[in-house]
Amino acid sequence: MRYAAMAVLSLVLALSLGVPVGAIEITEVSLGILVSPVQYPCPVKPATSRWAANDWDTVIVVQLSRIVPGDRIAADVTVPNGRVFRRESTWSSTVARGCDYLFVPILGTDAETWQGTWRAALSLNNKETRQVTWDVISPRDGALAEYQAYLTANPRSARAHYRVGAAAALAGQDALAESELRAAAELSRTWWYPPLALGRLYHRQGKLDLAREQFHFMKGLLLGRQTDPGNFTAYIQAMLDDHLKQLGP
Repeated sequence: MRYAAMAVLSLVLALSLGVPVGAIEITEVSLGILVSPVQYPCPVKPATSRWAANDWDTVIVVQLSRIVPGDRIAADVTVPNGRVFRRESTWSSTVARGCDYLFVPILGTDAETWQGTWRAALSLNNKETRQVTWDVISPRDGALAEYQAYLTANPRSARAHYRVGAAAALAGQDALAESELRAAAELSRTWWYPPLALGRLYHRQGKLDLAREQFHFMKGLLLGRQTDPGNFTAYIQAMLDDHLKQLGP
């Protein structure tokens, strides 16, 4: 699942010319961690079925053929605590082959703690066709240094600051985490991941008023997006609701 304002998942199409024939079908499903810059068609580098809690750009890539405008692709993802969330999209192109990137956000979210086996049931036009599983494991060594190197090369990137801040929070480097997450929030004021990660950091530190401030700000960001088709609002909203319930009025 590939992000666009995280989207929380956005549809990225890598298409080749073709003529629509027959019924939609999945030709391949890959799991992996994308490496920027993305090159088409539909790469996964490296392909893996084990994602660390501090990995970013963790995606399911669905290769499709014989697809026509109006066809619907969906993934129902079950996480280790039993929650299920859905991502779906509708094909709008007139070409017959392409891919759907489905971004699975982990770093900086409550999903860091949802370690174990995840499962996605993929369906085409409401008919389940394929299941895929992967494992979320403990944070990998070297991720923070990797993200810091990327930030050095991309100092105006909100996502670069976010990756450093979220990975630092997971490593217990709270001062670095706070400064980088605030930088990410400043660079991308309507992106909901920085306030979620900041709220989680303050909640863990016992700074409850600051945590509430971040979570309520995030709640405002989500208000206009709750009915958007195919995004991860419900996935993120569930985490937000959990924190607000724990914090109380």
